[in-house]
Amino acid sequence: MKLYRYDLVDLTRQVLSKFANKVYIDAITAFQHKDAKALKFHSQKFEELIIDIDELLAADDNFLLGTWLESAKNLALNSHEKQQV
Repeated sequence: MKLYRYDLVDLTRQVLSKFANKVYIDAITAFQHKDAKALKFHSQKFEELIIDIDELLAADDNFLLGTWLESAKNLALNSHEKQQV
């Protein structure tokens, strides 16, 4: 079940990231064309996607920074290395 959850979160992250890339390019295009209304729309959509991705990644411990830091600490060979992490 845990691997299924990881794969589901990762796949969804990838899809949202691809969509965010498109929205970002749309925002850049709107900026270049001096279209303030479109820029505001695409900027808001981009911000919403970033928030959604952040919430999605928080749903699985494997995507949290703390999990990675703890794993790195466990690989430390001595107390000095643990402090560096």
